[in-house]
Amino acid sequence: MEIGVQGGANYYIGDANNHHIDGTHPHIFVRSRETAGAQLRYKFDRRWCLTGKAYWSRFAYMMPGTEISTPTTGGGTTPGGGDNPGGGTTPGGGTTPGGGGTTPGGGVLPPGPGHRGMPQRAEAWGAEEWGANGGLNTRPLIGFDVTAEFNFFEYGNDWEVGRIKPYTPYIFLGVGCGVYNFDPSTWDHSKLGIPASVYVPFGIGFKWKFAPRWGMNIAWQHNLYFKDNLEGKKDLNNTHELNGSNILENDLTGQFTLGIVFDFLKPKKACTTCSFFN
Repeated sequence: MEIGVQGGANYYIGDANNHHIDGTHPHIFVRSRETAGAQLRYKFDRRWCLTGKAYWSRFAYMMPGTEISTPTTGGGTTPGGGDNPGGGTTPGGGTTPGGGGTTPGGGVLPPGPGHRGMPQRAEAWGAEEWGANGGLNTRPLIGFDVTAEFNFFEYGNDWEVGRIKPYTPYIFLGVGCGVYNFDPSTWDHSKLGIPASVYVPFGIGFKWKFAPRWGMNIAWQHNLYFKDNLEGKKDLNNTHELNGSNILENDLTGQFTLGIVFDFLKPKKACTTCSFFN
């Protein structure tokens, strides 16, 4: 039996982090925030174990219409297609089909009909609703999960036995539950439901026992939620209307953590005369 702590980086992948909103392609570790928690691991044998984790973290995303900007340049065209004499811009700014207007010298271009899947009310989403920190929103997240782990090597203390290693890569899969809002005044239950969801945690990791009772583990975990409302905005809940048929359209969070564990139960000695598969 092991007990320990872990900490690292937490990130979000969902409707608000895509190139139609912030001009960048979604990728892992974008706008990472901190995470920390505790873990309890029960070992059935040297290959299989069951791990329970509780953690607190934050995740961040950029709001629509706050990062996309198009500076104006000399030689613009009027909406009718005619060139302006002298190569200037139209007074007050021209318009782009499917997009938004720009002011001379540059400005914010909210997503319009040409931005696939994004709501056209984006021009109304400003600092008042989304926050004044450059369109960046950060939300808290508390999670609890239980995962089954499989060690690729026989993992343990009896290093003198050739088949047992003080290190091993491993994979894991399980079930968990996350809560991501703690202020009822900022959550519309009638349109978003409850701010909690079951999720499927899965990932890979590496364990190293650097002392008879102490060990270290590195884990890269993803949590696939059964809901699409982590952002807390109704316009980003089921944006593409595919949630009922494709679970991969739901929100996803990921963690990359380093953990330190203590084995407080003395493990059984390995049998030195048993076969390799015992």
